[in-house]
Amino acid sequence: AAVATLLRRPDLKVLARAVEAARAQGKARWGDLYPVRAAHGQFGATRLDDPGFVADDRLYGYGASASWELDFGGQRRHAYREAQGQWREAEAELIRARNAAMSELRRDTDAWDTARDALALQAETAKLSRPDISGPHTPTTL
Repeated sequence: AAVATLLRRPDLKVLARAVEAARAQGKARWGDLYPVRAAHGQFGATRLDDPGFVADDRLYGYGASASWELDFGGQRRHAYREAQGQWREAEAELIRARNAAMSELRRDTDAWDTARDALALQAETAKLSRPDISGPHTPTTL
């Protein structure tokens, strides 16, 4: 029940989305630190419809590439560390908000329990203070 209550809170949903966005940004910045590799292949065939010429023209192609942008001045590394810090900060904010929500939920639960117990006690007191009118009564004389 507590988890379901926390999942319905829009402020926690917003903070969870902020954590995901910060995590994605951190992963993107991490990727900037390493080289980019790519490979490609190609095949093509052409058939000529000339009756006097019977042959296929086939083309093949392949290749690979790699690039690595040098990080002069450490700008990429700095951007990665900054994104990582924002990710950690967003997670810490989510944890603080979740803990505050749990404390609030505990207080509300305790208040409901106290109110329920007070009503039960009040009902029991009212029941004991009423005279019993269910059976035959004999008047008492002094």
